[in-house]
Amino acid sequence: LETSPNYYLATSTCRAIVPLPGGAGNAYLYLDDTVTWNTTASGVIDQLASAWPQIYTAVRNNFGTEPPAGLFNDITLSGDIWILVAHNGKMGGTGGFFWSGDLRASSTYAASNERKIFYLTYYDNSSGIAYSKGTLAHEFQHMVNHRERKAAGVAEKSWLNEAMSGYAEHLCGYGIPTTNSTRASSANTYFSAMNQNSLVHWRGDSADYAQVYLFGTWLGKRYGSAGSVQSMLQSASVGTAAVSLLAGKPFGTVLSEFALALYLNDHVNGGTYGIQGLNLRGTYTYPWGSSVTLSGP
Repeated sequence: LETSPNYYLATSTCRAIVPLPGGAGNAYLYLDDTVTWNTTASGVIDQLASAWPQIYTAVRNNFGTEPPAGLFNDITLSGDIWILVAHNGKMGGTGGFFWSGDLRASSTYAASNERKIFYLTYYDNSSGIAYSKGTLAHEFQHMVNHRERKAAGVAEKSWLNEAMSGYAEHLCGYGIPTTNSTRASSANTYFSAMNQNSLVHWRGDSADYAQVYLFGTWLGKRYGSAGSVQSMLQSASVGTAAVSLLAGKPFGTVLSEFALALYLNDHVNGGTYGIQGLNLRGTYTYPWGSSVTLSGP
């Protein structure tokens, strides 16, 4: 387990095996042994295991595929995917991550697990479990993005990669309108100073994550092929050029349309002037009782 700059040995036990749709292999859900295995932990793993097949299918249908079985970089992969749910003390304050170093030989990256793997922080409450489900979609998109962009011979810009992971959360049903109260709160942070926040200069703070979530979701719904952005991920263009290629118009024009979508907020019809189903000045109440009122422009 790598959370830069620290490395941890996370002795873990496989707690669930979920066949991957299509018969390509299995998803193995491991739980860090420092998390007590009891009915609560079992319930968390069961919920993540239950959510995974739909997430796996939706991400693959709309973004592309993870590295296939066989030789990839300098290691031989199986068709399986590993998901390690780790104690928060080992996760560096993040809800989850994918590290491309795990797809390289340990002789190159000493901490490599030499497999298709990503990591989640263990949460045992309703809001945390819902957040983890969204993180499953978010991190799996990063794995798919890495494979598709590598196949195209390029490396994606961080801001657009994160935008696609935000869109993956939304597509899989874990966006602001449904369960993502964290993203809703960070959207208000973005709205409070949006004129000072650049879309294409990635800092990785909460406002950045909210901004790219909104942009990625709007872009995919507006210019994706029935919502799919596979063609963009499979192109040899990155960043603003990739967005321009998907939309078929200059990036400046796309950015202007996005600004109009935020201000006009046509959440009923969506399209150019809003995000269907996401009212940027609406109030969203979440299953565990908390609510967030968005303060969109």
